[in-house]
Amino acid sequence: MNIDDDDHDEQTVDEQASDELADDQRAGDEQPEEETPEEQPEERLQKPRRNSFRKAGPKLTPEAAARQGEVTTLAFKVLGRDSAITFLNGHHEELAARPIDLAVDSAEGAARVTAVIEASRKA
Repeated sequence: MNIDDDDHDEQTVDEQASDELADDQRAGDEQPEEETPEEQPEERLQKPRRNSFRKAGPKLTPEAAARQGEVTTLAFKVLGRDSAITFLNGHHEELAARPIDLAVDSAEGAARVTAVIEASRKA
């Protein structure tokens, strides 16, 4: 093998690479462009909204929601935020239930929870 053959091989490789690049560029011009978001069908753009963190359950009646709000507001004012959350969501021995559940269930339950909160204010 002589030196001229090596130069010829290198030129051939370079020429092939150049030809392939040119072919790719030409082929790219012939291919259809991808759709832009404006051109895509509307249903592909819109994803369904899901609030997976929310549990599906019965909605509160306006009266039950009002009782819940009143008891929660009072507990926050009297006990402070963290203590109120702990109190309302934990089992209370004197009430034999979760205070928030009692308040939501009936006006009598809300009155019992309010009395316990007011008693803690005086203590």
